Amino acid sequence: MTKSITKIKDRNAYIVGGGIGGLATAFFLIRDGKMPGSSITIFEELEVMGGACDAKGNSKDGYFMRGGRMLNLPTYECTWTMLKDVPSLTSKNVSVYDEVLAYNKKWKININARLIGENREILNSRDMQFSTKDKIDLIKLVASSEHHLSDKRIDECFNNSFFKTNFWCMWTTTFAFETWHSAIELRRYLIRFMHEFHNIHNLSGINRTPYNQYESLILPILKYLENNGVNFKRNTSVTDLKIEENVDGSKSVKSLLFTENSHNHTLKLNENDVVIATVGSMTENSSIGSQDIAPKFNLNKLGNAWQLWKNIAKGRKELGNPDKFISNVDKSFWESFSITSIDGHVLLNNFCELDKNIPGNTLLMTFKNSSWLITYGVPHQPYFINQLDNVKVMWGYALLPNNIGNYVKKPMRDCSGSEILTELCYHHQCLDKLEKVLKSTKCIPCLMPYITSQFMPRNLTDRPQIVPEGYTNLGLIGQYSEIEHDTVFTIEYSVRGAQIAVYSLLGLDKKTIPKVSEHNKEFKVILESFEMMMSKGK
Repeated sequence: MTKSITKIKDRNAYIVGGGIGGLATAFFLIRDGKMPGSSITIFEELEVMGGACDAKGNSKDGYFMRGGRMLNLPTYECTWTMLKDVPSLTSKNVSVYDEVLAYNKKWKININARLIGENREILNSRDMQFSTKDKIDLIKLVASSEHHLSDKRIDECFNNSFFKTNFWCMWTTTFAFETWHSAIELRRYLIRFMHEFHNIHNLSGINRTPYNQYESLILPILKYLENNGVNFKRNTSVTDLKIEENVDGSKSVKSLLFTENSHNHTLKLNENDVVIATVGSMTENSSIGSQDIAPKFNLNKLGNAWQLWKNIAKGRKELGNPDKFISNVDKSFWESFSITSIDGHVLLNNFCELDKNIPGNTLLMTFKNSSWLITYGVPHQPYFINQLDNVKVMWGYALLPNNIGNYVKKPMRDCSGSEILTELCYHHQCLDKLEKVLKSTKCIPCLMPYITSQFMPRNLTDRPQIVPEGYTNLGLIGQYSEIEHDTVFTIEYSVRGAQIAVYSLLGLDKKTIPKVSEHNKEFKVILESFEMMMSKGK
C-alpha cells in the first residue's frame, strides 16, 4: 500500500546510505519524480560517499580499493538508463554511458590465461570438464523453482567432482560464489548471465569503466546531485526509524533518529515525506592492513547499516531477517588486496607476459592451485586520474584466506602486504626478483567480514520487499532487499532497487522501469550455452 504523492512543494525525501543505491535514489527522485534537490537529504555515516564503490590513494603512498565492479552492456538495464543522463567529468558534452561505451569499444577484454596451473602453465580453460552428471545437475538447477531451493546450499545440488572442474574455478573466482552459498542465487546468476556462458573462459563479455568505479561512476553522479542542490549529511548515522500504525491499518515512518557529531537527533516527518533506506552492507566492518601489518577482524560492534536493519525488523517479519546474512562470518568473508608498483613492475609484466596481452585487454588470472585461491588482475592504466606514468595499479582477492599459503606458511588473513606479495612471486616463479618487488611495490590488504553475505542461504521471506506491503512511505534498498529475477552483488541490483522504490512511493508508472532482460529465452544464447557445456576446448 503506497500513497501517490503529487504536491512537490511539501514533499521531502530522506535517503539513508550514500552508496550507489542511495545516490541513484536521489537521481531518480530528481529526474523522474521532478523533486527539487533541496528537498532531498542523504545521510551517510562515512565522510566519503560511494559505499562499496570506493577508491583512494596517490602515486607516492599507493592506491586502495575494497572491490572492483564488472559491468555488462547487454544487462544492467536501469544502470545504463541512469548513466545516459549523467554528464561525464572527463569528457565534454558526453554522458557517462557514452564514455563507458566508447571505452569498451576501444579496449576489448579477451583473456588468454584465465587459469594458471601449479608450474605456471596456462590451463585449457575452454575445457569446462563437465561430467554427464554435472550437465544434468546444472539443467535441473535452472529448471527448479526458488521455492524448491529455499535455504538450500549449492553443494546440495551437485557432486563434489563438480567443484573441481575448470568451470567452477572460473565461476567462483569471477562471481565469488562458494559451495556453501545459496542455490537460489546461483540459479539466478545462471539465468541472468546465460548469454555470457560461452565467454566464461576469456570474460570477453565483461565491460569496465575508463578509471576505477569511484572516479568513473560515483563522482559524476555526485556532481549531478550537487548541481541539483541535494543535501549531504556526512559522518551521520541513522540509528532507527520510528514506525507507527495508521487508523486504516497501514504503517508509516513517523520520525528518523540519527547521530551527528556524537549528538542524538530526532527528525519528525511530514505527511508526504518518504524514507528510502539501504539495509545491510557488504563492506561494513572492513579492516585495512598495510605493507607491514595484516588487517584484523573488526567485529566488536555491528556496523550501522546492519544495526539499523535489525532495529526496524525487530517484531516485523515483513522487514526481513538480517541475522540470516550475518550469523556466520567464516562463510561470508574474503580478502582483497590493492597493489601499486613504482618502476620495474615485475608482477604486472609477468602477468601480461603470461596472458600475452596488455593492460586494458586483460582482466582476471586465477592460480588454480593456490591454497588461498588467489585471483588478480591488471586494469587499463592509468586506473586513477592522478596516477603518474611510472606507477601501475593492480587489484586482486582470495576466496580462501583461512587456508595456509603454499609458500608463506600462514593464513592469508594473518598476512601483511609484503607477505601477500611474496606468495604472488612464488606463484609467478619469480622469487629471484622478490627483493625488487618488495622495494618497488606496495600492497594494501583488506578483510571484509560480510562481502558475500548476500549469497548466504535464505528462504523467500528473509529479504524485505523494496516497499513492504502495507507501508505508505518506506522503501528498503541495497543488496539485501528483494527484486524478482535480478542478481545481487551487482551495481545494477542497487540501482534497480532505487528506481523501484522511487516509482512505487511517488506513484509513478512502474511499467516504464526497464525489465530484467531474458537472454536465457533466446535461441542463440541457449545454443551457445549448450556448446559451452559440451566443449572440451582446444
